[in-house]
Amino acid sequence: MRKRVQATVDGTRPRYRRISVRMWGDAKFRDLSKPQPSGQWLWIWLLTGPRTIALPGVIVGSLEGLAGELGWTAEQFRERFGELLQGGMAKADFDAGLMYLPNWMKHDRPANDNVTKGRLRLCDELPECDLKHEITRDVAWWLNRSGNRLPNRIRNGMPNQSRPQDQDQDQDQDQELSLVRVGVGTFDRFWSAYPRKVGKAAARKAWSRAHPDLEAVLAALVWQVRSEEWNRESGRFIPHPATWINQGRWDDDPTVQVSPSTHPSLREPSEYCDCGYLIAECEIHKENA
Repeated sequence: MRKRVQATVDGTRPRYRRISVRMWGDAKFRDLSKPQPSGQWLWIWLLTGPRTIALPGVIVGSLEGLAGELGWTAEQFRERFGELLQGGMAKADFDAGLMYLPNWMKHDRPANDNVTKGRLRLCDELPECDLKHEITRDVAWWLNRSGNRLPNRIRNGMPNQSRPQDQDQDQDQDQELSLVRVGVGTFDRFWSAYPRKVGKAAARKAWSRAHPDLEAVLAALVWQVRSEEWNRESGRFIPHPATWINQGRWDDDPTVQVSPSTHPSLREPSEYCDCGYLIAECEIHKENA
């Protein structure tokens, strides 16, 4: 199997080059010096590596197995993958052993409906998880777009028929269907809402690894900033944000609530808008959007 890689367009050269997946197993290639773990190298490997399958943009394998193939530790793989996650370039369910590059459709569109139907059959073989259903929706979008009736097993699991990520479409197509950017800015919204502003870099890494549901996080913070524990001694017992994320504290059960103290890091829930930003910051955000 060969993968197409986009090249610079100068009016005379084609946009793509063909790379054989077998390159990664070639003895001469494997004897070459290896680069240090980096987001760029991981991106190239996910696009063209041996763990790709006939379903575009999908990589199947355990975190430890994928890291081992690159000669990295699992932690190194998570950190580099976090860069792709923050850029909206990739998603993963490491428990299910499934990764997804949602921008695949910009470069590997199905030639006809039969190709799409074949890809849908491949979706059935993916590990069961929410990411599998998202991939299935993205693939099925093409069939739905052509006016063909979707199979019941697909249609019943597709509450959202918005278009997957595709940034290079012309203006008319952009107006026709919404552009989805998943995961962009979610950490910043958490950081704005969290009362203890320390260890931002560590918190960002923890957020990339955990990839929590933003709505659940913000809902938990509404009662936690009013909890008795967080208001003792001017907020002394508020966890560091990285600790809070690593421990999954958004799943805690609500406790006794009190009025927030006058500590400057603690704010009333009414000071936040629905999107999670401070109201004052949100107005600025809207102006710059």
